[in-house]
Amino acid sequence: MVKNLKIGVRLGLGFGVILVLLAATLMVTTIALRVILKDSQRVNNESLPYALLAEEMSLNVSEIQNLFSYVAATHDKDGLSEAETQALGFKKDVAKFKEKFSSEGDEAGLEVVASLGKAFDEYYETGKRMAKAYMTRGRSAGNKVMKEFGADAGVLFKMLDDLRDSQTEEAKTMLSSIVNAMDKTQMLILLFGVTAVVAGALIAYFTTRSITIPLKRGVDVADRLARGDLTMEIKVNSKDETGQLLTAMREMVRSLKKTVTQTKEASRQVSMASDQLSEANQSFSQRLTEQAASIEETSSTMEEMAASVRQTAENAKEANKLAQGTKTAAE
Repeated sequence: MVKNLKIGVRLGLGFGVILVLLAATLMVTTIALRVILKDSQRVNNESLPYALLAEEMSLNVSEIQNLFSYVAATHDKDGLSEAETQALGFKKDVAKFKEKFSSEGDEAGLEVVASLGKAFDEYYETGKRMAKAYMTRGRSAGNKVMKEFGADAGVLFKMLDDLRDSQTEEAKTMLSSIVNAMDKTQMLILLFGVTAVVAGALIAYFTTRSITIPLKRGVDVADRLARGDLTMEIKVNSKDETGQLLTAMREMVRSLKKTVTQTKEASRQVSMASDQLSEANQSFSQRLTEQAASIEETSSTMEEMAASVRQTAENAKEANKLAQGTKTAAE
């Protein structure tokens, strides 16, 4: 039971629980921030840049369309070289998308890139045929190819728009995930914080009570001992330091009770011996008094006897005198 734990252990466990909650808060926060950082980096380094890249590719396609139209209208072949430059830029961007989807293992994305590259090749070839038709066979032949070129451009623009939208949607999804992760992190931090505060308050309350109540009992016992009260019965409900203190006090009270009992018994025996000695002294005094009276009576008797003896001696002396007088008279 908790009350049998040492005070140091109880305090250690109390602070340990709070530290565990704080560590859990830190760990959850760190994990959530890593997820947020990862998603943020993906949005910053992949989704948004590749959405802009898709928009740039659309501009390449539009620029190529304008260049081929310029060549068709002016028969200026320099526009073909510029169109080739734009086409090389477009293909480099397609290669970037291919590398991205390959690193992510996105098979669907790779298929889209492959279709996009094929559609661009068809679009570019149609554009060159259109420009050549305008330059070599005239407007009528060029107009026929222009319709095909416009259709190919529409397909390509649609694919690029879809690609851009997919990257934009991915960025939105990542941003939404970041917002959700931040909300969850905030809730978890709040939850762990409130739990830590409540747990800390409860631990502090019960730990303090488990220490102060037995100490108060110990102080009460000491006060009663100071007043000489040995009639109390000390109950010990724990085995911690305060319990050991109360146990020691209980043994001290028992020892004092035993000592007081022995002292009372010795006092009673001394009192009895004193009473007996007093009775013996009184009896001895009475005997001495009686003996003195007897001696006094004997002394009186002896005085009477001495007087009698003296009287007898006087009488004998008188008789002797009479006898001497009679003897003298007889002679």
